Amino acid sequence: MAHVRAFLDKKGLGYRLHTRDETMPNLVASKLFGSGKKHLVLNGHIDVFPVNDASDWKVDPWSGTIVDGAIYGRGIADMKVGTTASILTYAYLSALPDLKGRLTLTVVSDEETFGPYGRGICSTYAQMRSLVPRVSMANPAASRRFGSARKSFLPRFRVTAPGGHGAYTHLSPNAIELAYALIADLKALTKFEFIEPKEVALALDQSKAQFDAAYGAGASDAARKITFNVGTISGGPKVNMIASECAFEVDYRLPNGVDPEGFMADVKALGQKHKFDMEI
Repeated sequence: MAHVRAFLDKKGLGYRLHTRDETMPNLVASKLFGSGKKHLVLNGHIDVFPVNDASDWKVDPWSGTIVDGAIYGRGIADMKVGTTASILTYAYLSALPDLKGRLTLTVVSDEETFGPYGRGICSTYAQMRSLVPRVSMANPAASRRFGSARKSFLPRFRVTAPGGHGAYTHLSPNAIELAYALIADLKALTKFEFIEPKEVALALDQSKAQFDAAYGAGASDAARKITFNVGTISGGPKVNMIASECAFEVDYRLPNGVDPEGFMADVKALGQKHKFDMEI
């Protein structure tokens, strides 16, 4: 963010910072041109996914090493390139004299996990609509040659049991095993029925070959289905103890046409069969 600020300062472009956590700053720059009702928001994020094991990389994942004219490192595609494009576009358009309406640049943190410290502060669609009603969002994530927008539904589950010593399994169920059964039923909800909008269906039909070429065979089919992934799981204090707690996080992706409220109702309805706590 210091680099972004230095660039905008040099160009004489004003901005505001929105920060709940000092390690995750967010920046909003906005310029009102001549009278006009349209509002273009250029959005990019500066946080990246973590690195599980740096030894798996041929180069230092945090180095931005240049090899044969290409930059290697975490976040190069998602989305330092796209964010740079947004910043340069904002600087270029801000210098044009004859535009109308409003132009906004948002550079945010804490986007990868949809956290509360970045996207939720300054770049939500609702907040931008409050400035100018007719708003369009440009989000140039360079890693996505073609994509179909899907809603992300990220619940965290917690399963508990009395627990006890591993030698006396007759005294308590194991929270981890209870979580297994819940996970199986949560995965079965990917069969939730929905009707795909005709326009989306046509676009995906026409782009099937390009989609699969970009993301691997089967990608175009996956984009039209509810997908399910258990991203994290933890439970049990020790190997010779009956686990009294198991917590896990699920990443559902809901395609166009899925009613999110109806889907969430089906998730909550599993509480009739399984005992669990859930937070979104």
